[in-house]
Amino acid sequence: MWKYIRIFLPLIVLGFIVPMIMPGQNGKPIMSPRDWLPDEKTLDKITESVSKVANTTSEIAGGRPVFQSTKKQLYKWQDKEGNWQFTDNYNQIPNYALSQLQAQDMPSTVNSMVAPTIVEVAEAASAGSNLLNPDGTPDVSKMPEMVDEAKKVRAQLEARNKTLEEL
Repeated sequence: MWKYIRIFLPLIVLGFIVPMIMPGQNGKPIMSPRDWLPDEKTLDKITESVSKVANTTSEIAGGRPVFQSTKKQLYKWQDKEGNWQFTDNYNQIPNYALSQLQAQDMPSTVNSMVAPTIVEVAEAASAGSNLLNPDGTPDVSKMPEMVDEAKKVRAQLEARNKTLEEL
């Protein structure tokens, strides 16, 4: 037995180490330690499968599901008076409602609004400081410049509002 282990152990070690050292076409190693880890979809499938098995086992034993979905869900059921009830917290659902429970995945939101660049903020700050007196009061002689700056700010706000409306 030890004879086989001494033969196969170095082969296995080489099989894992050589791809991380041997350069590929781009000069980088063929594999990295990150390549040995499963991707997010695979992890989600494994988590979902384990959750289903555990929940089914718990329900067969007469209890509530053990694991909740990692996605946020909206639950809906009718109470004893016939009124529809909604919640996103599974623990708030009464036991009598579990048989009629309906669940939907809540949509995920993505922030697609572009943040203002630091350059715009710095330009506005420097422009504003040139239009003020050293004591912080507005310089009346630079009133036309202030109006121009206000128009620029208004145009920026309108552009951002238009972007928000498109979302």
